[in-house]
Amino acid sequence: SRLNALVLRTYLASNVVYKYTCRCDTDAVYIGETKIHIGTRAEAHMDIQAEKPTAVGKHIKECEDCFVACEQGRLSFVDFPVVKQCRSKFDAEIKEALMIQKENPIINKQLFKSGSSFTLKIFG
Repeated sequence: SRLNALVLRTYLASNVVYKYTCRCDTDAVYIGETKIHIGTRAEAHMDIQAEKPTAVGKHIKECEDCFVACEQGRLSFVDFPVVKQCRSKFDAEIKEALMIQKENPIINKQLFKSGSSFTLKIFG
């Protein structure tokens, strides 16, 4: 039950930056942030039947290994590990933007091609 408490606490984490890595291509990565529970956000990514799937959802649909894992129920919120716990949504957005700039994740690039992006402006 200590494990159950840890799993629940992880599922309920919010104001976080998280990372999704493709099952068959470790270079195919997505970095995201969410103010809602990571478990809820992961479920939205895994909803590949959605009218407007997320960038991760599109990847899952196009990648055979990820698609099969999702269809067989082997994909879950644990595949979206939290990489930064943040104090606020704004803090999470900044940390996400800095990580995207540093790591240049492939799946995020696919999102930018479709016209969605978050621009970070830092004034020094």
